[in-house]
Amino acid sequence: MNDRFAVDDYKPPRILHLPGGLRAVDDLSGRVKLYFSPKKISCEHPAPEYAKLYSTMRKVDLPPVGVEFRRSEVERGLAPPDWECASPRGGFLGLAERRAWEKIRNAARKDKRPEIARIAAHSLTYLDLLSLRVCQLSTAYNQMLISAYRPDDDERLLISTGYMRHIDAAVHAFLSDAGSFRDLLAEMAWRFVLSGQERVTTLGTFIKKAKFSTDPLAVEMLTAASDKGWLRQLSSLRDEIVHVAPMGRQQNFHSCKIRSKTLAPGVVVPMLHYPILQQDGSIWNDDADFVDFNDEESIINSITRYNNFVERSLDGLSYCWQTHDRLIDLLSQIRSRSGFRSEMLRITDEDIIDVKSI
Repeated sequence: MNDRFAVDDYKPPRILHLPGGLRAVDDLSGRVKLYFSPKKISCEHPAPEYAKLYSTMRKVDLPPVGVEFRRSEVERGLAPPDWECASPRGGFLGLAERRAWEKIRNAARKDKRPEIARIAAHSLTYLDLLSLRVCQLSTAYNQMLISAYRPDDDERLLISTGYMRHIDAAVHAFLSDAGSFRDLLAEMAWRFVLSGQERVTTLGTFIKKAKFSTDPLAVEMLTAASDKGWLRQLSSLRDEIVHVAPMGRQQNFHSCKIRSKTLAPGVVVPMLHYPILQQDGSIWNDDADFVDFNDEESIINSITRYNNFVERSLDGLSYCWQTHDRLIDLLSQIRSRSGFRSEMLRITDEDIIDVKSI
């Protein structure tokens, strides 16, 4: 997995965002530090070749969620970090997709094809938004881990700090944007791959219009949108937080857990787990579970049921990261099937406007 700087002479310091709120820092000192807080380094080891750090982390089952590249302007507060979300499949596939759609948008503008320029621009926007949402969620995980972790705490504890609201907000924003991106992909697949004539602007309408299609892309999308497919999971969760209850308010209790992960003998790291869905991908709620907060036994029974859900639940950061990647994969397939012309933007002397003062 190579990054965009690996072939250049300039290789900036970087911070790898890892699952559970962990970080790996390559400050170009020749040593890579693994920690969740700069004051609490879990371990450090000799840095591999610049482009091989990602595969090194994957080998210890800590695949990079994304990377912050720390240029000098960042350290002086003049620019945000260059953030790139990585793919669970390896590589920076979102970056590659953005570059491809930039070329499509440029060609569409030159060809005076506003409908293609529009969907290219919208695709670029959602690629940026979802990547940033994953970064925001990873940052909130790290802040929560720093605020809540105590080495001597029992791992069975349900925990919550003020940073839970930041995690809730990042998940809520991700699901809202992902739902909108899902609908854009449905529109694009219907119009530019299946050549449908009727107006389709949502996944729900796509399902109705394309339900008898034998096109491989349509079949894949319909399968993902049925039963417990990943598009059905996304739609259900998005509808839940938009129409039923905001993120974190679907049940009487709302907490995280910190779990230990052993990387090597004597090297144990804490990782945050934020419950988002049941193990089978369905939504968990306790609407039928009345809790009498004046009855200790009622409270204990309800907490026990909630704890059982948390123990077996899917993790929020992992879920959003993987869903982001699946949306990118769909977009890539649509682009490949659409046959859109692409052309790199080139600026020449003819494009320079000579401005003269009066």
